[in-house]
Amino acid sequence: MSFANDVKKEISAGKLGARHCVLAETAAIVMNNGELIETDKGLCLEIGTDRYITAVRFLKLIKEGFGVLMQVSVRCGHPGSVKRYLLREQNPGTVNRILDALKLEHKAARLFEQDIPVNEILLMSSCCRRAFLAGSFLCCGTMSSPDKSYHLELVSSGMRKALQMASMMCAFDLEPRVIRRRNHYVVYIKEGGQLSDMLNIMQATNSLLEYENIRITREIRGNINRVVNCETANIRKTVSAARMQVEDILLIRDHIGTSKLSKELYDTAMIRLQNEEATLKELGAMMNPPVGKSGMNHRFQKLKKMADEIRASMEE
Repeated sequence: MSFANDVKKEISAGKLGARHCVLAETAAIVMNNGELIETDKGLCLEIGTDRYITAVRFLKLIKEGFGVLMQVSVRCGHPGSVKRYLLREQNPGTVNRILDALKLEHKAARLFEQDIPVNEILLMSSCCRRAFLAGSFLCCGTMSSPDKSYHLELVSSGMRKALQMASMMCAFDLEPRVIRRRNHYVVYIKEGGQLSDMLNIMQATNSLLEYENIRITREIRGNINRVVNCETANIRKTVSAARMQVEDILLIRDHIGTSKLSKELYDTAMIRLQNEEATLKELGAMMNPPVGKSGMNHRFQKLKKMADEIRASMEE
């Protein structure tokens, strides 16, 4: 099971909030998965989802909020295809009562295809906004496993609905972005800390703990790799510089002789030849008296200048 499914499973199994929170979460699911169908007897409300956990959560919400147990049917096109769960309420009186509570205009429509946001009256308090985001994630959310990448999406059929979801996330100091992808609008977050906050907002506590463990491990591993890479680069740089210094000293020895060097440059050249892999700091500590790293670098620059002059004379 994917990490996103684990999150949805936890949300679905979570405790229902107060009635106003139940209405906010119910509204999110109705607007993203609902359909109003006109029948001879009146309006019928149908919720379609291919996720069992979403169907179970909606059944709980309707039963808690309205004392109604919706009819459930399962459709499967052919063996191996994804099951489709249909929740239906055919009592027009009950449907109108639900629509009134959700502040939704009574009209037949495929709500999941309409760009109709949830009535803001249902989202006045912070707890209701949490419930709304949890319900939205159940219907149209995806989330990458944190050991692979940091990415959360809420996919909507309309721009107004997407902007509302983004606005509710901004209310919790998140910074979502909204883009259009083909015929849909996508609200997404790609920052690890904000994804952690989103899990907390949706009250997916167990998933949050698992996410943080994976994220911390991943970041520690990344820091270790960066340190190792940096150390490796420094070692390569040190080895390369030492090799060039040895070449300069050997060139000077073979053409003018090290006896022509001043005492400080002679001592520097000899100690480098004896310690080809040592750093400047280590070489400086071996000198008598000790010489600082910058002092050693200055001496090697003098030796390099002499070697370059020899190379120039050889080319003439």
